[in-house]
Amino acid sequence: MKKAITLVILLILALPVQAFAFNMSKSEVEKSYFEDYNSRVREVKAALKKLAPTACANVKVASEKYKASINKYKTVVKSKASKEVIAKAKGQRDSDKKLLAVAKKECSLNIKEIKQGTNAQLKELKTYKGLLIQQIVDHYNGKDKLKEDVFKNQVYSGLNYIDESFTSILESLNTF
Repeated sequence: MKKAITLVILLILALPVQAFAFNMSKSEVEKSYFEDYNSRVREVKAALKKLAPTACANVKVASEKYKASINKYKTVVKSKASKEVIAKAKGQRDSDKKLLAVAKKECSLNIKEIKQGTNAQLKELKTYKGLLIQQIVDHYNGKDKLKEDVFKNQVYSGLNYIDESFTSILESLNTF
């Protein structure tokens, strides 16, 4: 009996502490450490949807100018003005229509560029998150040799980086 107790005590002392570490899955890590990640992604997607009307002030100006030239053309036609005046109003209307089309095209390209950049940033964050999750899982499963304080600092700085990145993305989208 004494030999069995001594053997158990020796095994406990001889086994590394990591042998007693509990296993943690990726989904458990994601629930524990990244609970607000998806809501932040939804915030960014919502900001991207709001981007179109606010990012294109020149479209609004061109649209108002085009509407004014249409009304002027209609007024000139109704008043039965001379052919020269009607032609001039029609030319202005057509010119304003072309300017509106150019403004819409520029706006569309600008928004597309912003969306591509933002989606690339989100993809980078998702990759970084995956690496961080793997690091956490490895630590809890005893596959790394990090001390607890070093591990906590790395995780904290990783989570802080992700949070600051989301904040930066949202601020840049709200400036347009």
